[in-house]
Amino acid sequence: MLDFRRAKDKRFTTREPMLPQSSTGIRPAAVACLSLSFWATTTLASPPYLTGVVEDIGSQVIEMPAQFGFWARTVDWMAPEGQLVRQGDIVVRIDPGTLLETEETSRVALEEERARIESREEQNNLAVLDAETQYATAKTQRQIAWLDAQIPESAVTELEFEQAQLALENADNALKLAQVALEHAKTKREEQRPVSEKTFKQRQLTWQNSKRALDQLTIRADREGYVIYGENPMSFSRIFPGASVPAGTIIATIADRSQLQFVFWVHDADIRHIEYDQLLTVIPDALPKMEIEAEVSLVSNHAVERDAWSQGGYFKVTAKPTSGIPEQVLPGMAIFAQLKE
Repeated sequence: MLDFRRAKDKRFTTREPMLPQSSTGIRPAAVACLSLSFWATTTLASPPYLTGVVEDIGSQVIEMPAQFGFWARTVDWMAPEGQLVRQGDIVVRIDPGTLLETEETSRVALEEERARIESREEQNNLAVLDAETQYATAKTQRQIAWLDAQIPESAVTELEFEQAQLALENADNALKLAQVALEHAKTKREEQRPVSEKTFKQRQLTWQNSKRALDQLTIRADREGYVIYGENPMSFSRIFPGASVPAGTIIATIADRSQLQFVFWVHDADIRHIEYDQLLTVIPDALPKMEIEAEVSLVSNHAVERDAWSQGGYFKVTAKPTSGIPEQVLPGMAIFAQLKE
């Protein structure tokens, strides 16, 4: 159980809520930050004690995806906080809402369009084939008619001769019509192909967009690290499964030990005690016998109001270890610090 009040230090007059600790000894930033008020109701005669969290500067940041038509979405599932995940593991699932239906509808429409295009192409190919057959038949009949028309008039009766000439003329006309029909069938096929291709691409793009939007709702780790839950920017409370948050909100981070630093939130009543390059003695709550020297690396210029903690503003203060951090210290651990004399 976490108790941010130090029993041996009688200067603290308020007590932060008792909060659960994970089995790994890691407590998320937002949990630790609930106790980061410097007990503003207490006036300290000496520089304040600081409470904060171990943070990985280079952690993977998981944000609520921004999608057209959705201002906010609901977190459906998250990997347990403090859990070690590996690259490729699913970390967060967002409630898809109507996206599943949209993706399925667009996929069905794509397959139906594919089937229509294939059927239309087959019909056009059959029309061309039929026209080619008709043209070949007309061409053969024209050759026969031409041979019959070559018989001298003196070798046949006048009627037979005139019939042969008329048959040749008809065969010529039939051949021309068959050729026109063939060209028309080919032209129709070629004209419909780009139209079909354009329609198919539109259907495909619609499906790909819905599929991409759906895929964005399953978020995987791109590295090995520890799951740290994010903070709701509206309420400054931790984000748990079931929470609805706006697009762009940091849902969680995957932190490792590559670039660790210490982060504190300092009440405006105590910020005057904190200076850049100031040395701190940092003690992890889970490792009370360990002391780590750190140097203040940043003091924010603006305070943030966090009414859930206490009245007044809070300044962000970061500190970096002067000589490394022991292996037992992990991102997300709650920490305690005091100014080094």
